Amino acid sequence: MAGVLLEGGLEGPREEILAEILRFCVGRASGDDVPEPRKNRKRGSRGEERKTKETTSKYFVRHLPDLINKFAAENGVLQHLVAIPYYFDIEIYRDCDVDPETLLNLMKDILVKSSSPQVVKNLCR
Repeated sequence: MAGVLLEGGLEGPREEILAEILRFCVGRASGDDVPEPRKNRKRGSRGEERKTKETTSKYFVRHLPDLINKFAAENGVLQHLVAIPYYFDIEIYRDCDVDPETLLNLMKDILVKSSSPQVVKNLCR
């Protein structure tokens, strides 16, 4: 999904919908709460959830800054993208060669420049 957003094959509302789906998938992969009707279904073990969160974090640590730079002017998409770091496993930065300051500076710039209340709300989570 992130690849499709980076390639730019979609337009307008489709980009926003895909960004929203991406955010919810990342949240679900990181062990975020499950909607009430699905709580009775068997979930994976804690080890599987941890591994999935780690894999997802490693991917987005590298690609999220590119996505945010691309959609910095589109509040509809940006509001979903800036919520993704909330689900990161912060320990990943120790193992990756990516500087966390890059993402933090990018988020700071968005916070200063954004006029969208939803973008600011998601940044402050």
